[in-house]
Order: sequence, then C-alpha cells, then structure tokens
Amino acid sequence: MNTNDPIFKVVQDLRDRGFIHTFNIQDNGIYCPELSKEVAPEDLTIVEQHHIDGPEADAANTHEVFAVETQDHVMGIMLDTYAQYNAAEFASIFNKVHKSKPGMA
Repeated sequence: MNTNDPIFKVVQDLRDRGFIHTFNIQDNGIYCPELSKEVAPEDLTIVEQHHIDGPEADAANTHEVFAVETQDHVMGIMLDTYAQYNAAEFASIFNKVHKSKPGMA
C-alpha cells in the first residue's frame, strides 16, 4: 500500500493508538476476522470518525474511516467501503451502531 495514501496514514495512526482489529460488513452483519466472530451493530460505538477526500474531481474515492469499540473494549477500524456495493444494507446496519461517546472526536 502507498504510505502516502491518506487512508493509510489515518489507519496507521489508529492502529498505533490501539485500534488493531478490523470490522467488516458481510452477510447482513458486522464481522471481525481477527476474532473470528460476528459482532452485533448495537455492540459497537464509534469513537472517532475521519473523512478522507479523494483526489479532485473523484468523489468516488471519498471515504470515511471509523475507530470503533465493542462493549467489551475491543478496539478496531471500520471503513465505509461496503457502502459502494450495497448502500442500503450499509445504512441499515450502520444506523444500529452507537455514535460517538460524549467528549470524543
């Protein structure tokens, strides 16, 4: 991966701060491959959200990177990439995720 890529920089910063797991939307749910288990959307809280603009005139490369935490304090990263494939399913699942904790960026 290009280390100058803004997504790479955000993800690396989050990983350096302990957000080491990956959360993906698949099969109508959220899955963490490192834990080999599905996580209920209601069990996730967005701790931080980072908006990454794509190159000029390429809105398709605009992304959101989310730092999330489970109820049992597993910290990880989730991207909005799935929304490109199935926006309705992404919105349906993502609307169940708790939004930022008070006082968090």
